[in-house]
Amino acid sequence: DMYKEKNPLTVCLIGVLDENKILLVKRKREPLAGYWGLIGGRQTFGKEIREVASQEVMEETGYTIKNPKINGMYSEMILNENNEIQHHFLFIVVKAKLDKSKERVEEVENTDVENFRWFDFPIREEDKKYIIPSDLIMISNFNSDKPVYKEFKMRETKDRVELVSVIE
Repeated sequence: DMYKEKNPLTVCLIGVLDENKILLVKRKREPLAGYWGLIGGRQTFGKEIREVASQEVMEETGYTIKNPKINGMYSEMILNENNEIQHHFLFIVVKAKLDKSKERVEEVENTDVENFRWFDFPIREEDKKYIIPSDLIMISNFNSDKPVYKEFKMRETKDRVELVSVIE
């Protein structure tokens, strides 16, 4: 009902790096279906961020990570064509390394990911149009030693998604 308080959804996003590659996933569900972005999943009550990060990477790709570290925190609102807020997320972004000592496991989960693949890191110009605009900014911050804090607004229309504002 109209009196029920709505809160941003807390989501852990994970950038898995392996030398000069980064692992991204293709979204199967709205919002931003069909776009590539960081691996992600909700932080549930009582779960530590590093735990969420390891679990989500395993569920969505079958890979194991090591040395997960918090790299940033971002608030993101997704607006529709009429500039109404449709989604609001609080992203806690984790940077991790691929654990090469572990074999990749075939996925068992039915996730909201259509596909995953390794992209060049830094992201090549020609790949940028397939990647969620705010995720591109988060990925560019993986070279920073200090955690980054920003707020995004994005607009999603029928045929594209665009960054409306970035607040530092």
